[in-house]
Amino acid sequence: MLQGVVEKGGELRVEVADTNESKELLKFCRKFTVPLRAALRDAGVLANYETPKRPVVHVFFIAPGCCYTGYSYSNNNSPFYMGIPRLKFPADAPSRSTLKLEEAFHVFIPADEWMNAWRTGCGRWI
Repeated sequence: MLQGVVEKGGELRVEVADTNESKELLKFCRKFTVPLRAALRDAGVLANYETPKRPVVHVFFIAPGCCYTGYSYSNNNSPFYMGIPRLKFPADAPSRSTLKLEEAFHVFIPADEWMNAWRTGCGRWI
């Protein structure tokens, strides 16, 4: 599958499209991930432990028994599961725009600069 293309990937992500039709396939993917990870480690495609400095191996299922494989560099992919930030809506939030603001912080502002952005106000920070 990926032998000779990726050597010692640092992480495995088994993913599906985020649609209603893919919900059953997602259940399969969750169960399939652990044995696939073990097999890829045995084949030398994955490192024996997860490491963020190595490429990420992706297996994207489009249908039962049909998938695309590939890899991405850890410094150039989404940190979110299946690329989608799953943020929790605070009970006391005034509107859904609260989630959009939080998503913007996660995507555009490095985590170590969040407190500085809140302290000085985003207008002056940018």
